[in-house]
Amino acid sequence: MKQMIEHVVMMKMHEAHLNEKENLKSALQALEAKIDDVERIETALNFAERSDAYDLILKVWVKDKKALQNYAIHPDHQNVLKQIKKYVIKTAVVDFYKSDSV
Repeated sequence: MKQMIEHVVMMKMHEAHLNEKENLKSALQALEAKIDDVERIETALNFAERSDAYDLILKVWVKDKKALQNYAIHPDHQNVLKQIKKYVIKTAVVDFYKSDSV
């Protein structure tokens, strides 16, 4: 087993932009092939209908803090962040070390 960092982001979409969920999910998923420091990306849409539920989740696995920093500043990630800032009203983020066989 190797130790990895897991970066988790939950996003609450603007009501007016809920139709952009799939596009945003696809843009986030595509980062896996574009950013060398990313080991793996998983995205999913929430089906819970609670008012406090987040709409979209992103999980990114990287090998260390330097890789996480490289991911954060990568131009392709920055382009997706522009979409997130346009369509998302609230995020929650957790970064943690995880022993995994990713």
